[in-house]
Amino acid sequence: MSSNNNTTPKIIGAFIIISFIAVGSYVFIFKPITKEDAVAQTTQQNTTETANNTSAQPTNTAVAEPKKTESEYTKTVSYVVPKFNNDITVKLTLDDTGTITAVSTSHVLNPRDKESAIYVEDFNAELSGVIIGKKIANVEPSIIAGASLTSDAFYDALNQINTEING
Repeated sequence: MSSNNNTTPKIIGAFIIISFIAVGSYVFIFKPITKEDAVAQTTQQNTTETANNTSAQPTNTAVAEPKKTESEYTKTVSYVVPKFNNDITVKLTLDDTGTITAVSTSHVLNPRDKESAIYVEDFNAELSGVIIGKKIANVEPSIIAGASLTSDAFYDALNQINTEING
């Protein structure tokens, strides 16, 4: 007695489709990234500068206003997030009174750390509004954009810069 089994080709076809989906998902999630891709993907920069607003008043004599001197400081801090190690480089510009006039950060994240990339993007978007215009010695640590570990690393770098300046 001969039986014609029509389900075998369907099972094999389903197995092949599932295999392609599994391999495609693995490659998409864990695809090898070149160093250039990693730097381009994970380096998030947010630079903001404030302009000096001065109003000129007419006078009979020419008086030169003293120029403010600005100093630039850079610190890199490594920090640990679940399963990965990341780096943040903080670059601050301070005027002669210790007021932060510009801030930028760059991040080197593990290419497989997709979650940190989201937090870092939000962190960079809010950073300038939190920091610009404050004196470095008076900055109170807070969690910026829900990025608690990135915020901790940022304030660690900020404290190192403050210690470098003020001893």
